[in-house]
Amino acid sequence: MKNMNKKSTLLVLSLIGLLVSQCGVLDQDIDGNLSTYISVNETRTDTDIPYATTNFIDASSDLDISDNLDKISDWSVTEISYKVWGFYGDPSTTISGTLGFSRPNENTPSITTNVSSVLLNTISDDDTNHKVSLTENQLNTIAGYFKEDQAMKIYVDGILSQGPVYFDLEVFAKVKVKAKI
Repeated sequence: MKNMNKKSTLLVLSLIGLLVSQCGVLDQDIDGNLSTYISVNETRTDTDIPYATTNFIDASSDLDISDNLDKISDWSVTEISYKVWGFYGDPSTTISGTLGFSRPNENTPSITTNVSSVLLNTISDDDTNHKVSLTENQLNTIAGYFKEDQAMKIYVDGILSQGPVYFDLEVFAKVKVKAKI
C-alpha cells in the first residue's frame, strides 16, 4: 500500500510540475480603442470646398495595448468609427467624400469607403460612434497594418458644402489583441 501511495504522490507531483511549467506563457485577450483627432478649420466662405488631409492611428494611443506591444501575437479589428466634436458653422453644412486607410508608409489609401452628405451639425457632440461600412476582408487588412507597423494611416478626402466651418473629427479603430504574458 505504501508503494501505491508513493506512486500516486509522484504522479500528482509530476502533473502539477507539468502544469506549472506550461503556465509560463498565457494568452490574454485585450480590447482596445485606438484613436486620433483631425481638426478641420476652413475659413473660406465659398461653397463646395475641397478638403483633404491625412493622419495616423498609432497603437500606442491605448495604454493597455501600448504596454503590451512587444507581447502581442495576434490583432483583429472589429470596427472603424468616427465622432464629430465642436462643430461651428452653418447648420446645413455637409461633408461628402471618402475615408481611406493604408499602411503608415504608403501615400495612397488601399481601402476606401464613401461618406455621403453627412450633416455635421446633427452628429456633432452627440457622443455616438458612427460606424464606417467596411467588409470583414477590409477589417482584416487593417488588422495587418497594426500587426506589421503598429499604426494605420487615415485619409479624409471630400467636399465641404460651405464654409467657414470648424470641427474635430475623431476616428477610432476598435481592436482585439492576444498578448503572451
